[in-house]
Amino acid sequence: MGPGAPSDAGSVDDSHDHRDLSRGAGFGVAGSVLGRGLSFLTQVLAGRGLGPAGFGAFGLGWTLFRLGALLAPLGLHLGVLRFGSASPGEGGTAPRGLLRRALGLALLGGLASAALLAGAARWLERSVFRIEGLGGVLLAFAAALPLVALLTVLAAGARAVRRIGLAVALEQILQPAGFLVLGVAALALGRSASGVAWAHCASYVVATAAALAALRSLLGPGVEGPGRAALVRYSWPTALAGVLTLAVTWTDRLFVGYLMPGEAVGIYHAASQLPMALATVLGGFNAIFGPMAADLHARGEQERLRTLYRTATRWGIVAVLPVLAIVLATPRELLDVVFGSEYAVGARALFWLGVGQAVNVGTGGVGILLMMTGRERVWLRWT
Repeated sequence: MGPGAPSDAGSVDDSHDHRDLSRGAGFGVAGSVLGRGLSFLTQVLAGRGLGPAGFGAFGLGWTLFRLGALLAPLGLHLGVLRFGSASPGEGGTAPRGLLRRALGLALLGGLASAALLAGAARWLERSVFRIEGLGGVLLAFAAALPLVALLTVLAAGARAVRRIGLAVALEQILQPAGFLVLGVAALALGRSASGVAWAHCASYVVATAAALAALRSLLGPGVEGPGRAALVRYSWPTALAGVLTLAVTWTDRLFVGYLMPGEAVGIYHAASQLPMALATVLGGFNAIFGPMAADLHARGEQERLRTLYRTATRWGIVAVLPVLAIVLATPRELLDVVFGSEYAVGARALFWLGVGQAVNVGTGGVGILLMMTGRERVWLRWT
């Protein structure tokens, strides 16, 4: 074999990586955009139907739910993604023992998170945020947390074996579509923040039931993967790092809820929805980049991994530029047209939230890269 052969082989491998990344990211971004679009539409309808005060109670409950939803699976979905990608089962299936262990532990984490949020609901309403109706909203969101934990692990199992379409359908399309239909029904029946929150919980019942029905197609013999102790040792730092990362991103909403009345919380929550379109792009790339990174790291293909990371980051930045330009140029007009004139006073908040999300996308998938290469404690330390 001539001296040029390794270089040629490397070029072929890189082209295959780029093809897989573009195909998987296409599914991931398209699914994320569709799912985010459905969820965003529901948020818009809720904002218009509930008004700023009612939307403030819903938005604050949504923020606490998001924090709980990240903690509930205990990081086990990332364990499934890493170990399942490195040791897939036969016929494109996830290792049976790994997935079942993760599901059992995630259910326990979801139940514990639900009990914690439900137990604190009335105290948070009366003593911390003092926003009327928040307690009922939190009870509804708490009921969804065990379902979120199961759905998150099952979707990770599908991504681990590159079944991106199934993961997107279950987690990013079916659940938001159910929330849209049920949320509209809740608004038509009562226009209460707690009613919309219960509709959100019901959408997770539908999506999780579908995911459990697809469980048999995901299971395979393959390598059993790590035991419970090893899985937990890997997963807990990733869960804690994820909660801390999201807390940095969402703590502003908790401060707004603590310091300002419910109407101001509703306006700020509306402003925060539009920049999430930028994060949707990053999530779409990470959906395929994560399992590819774990696979390349397990095979010692470090140069290919570096090239893949640079490519994913560059494509993500290019993809968000048009959306960012619109958000930064017309923040007041966007809020007026989308949510209504009473929300337009949040234009300055929308501008700076857009800048922050652009910086987030510009860092690329550094977090998922560290977690997929066994450096989850480094990620936790720097988080």
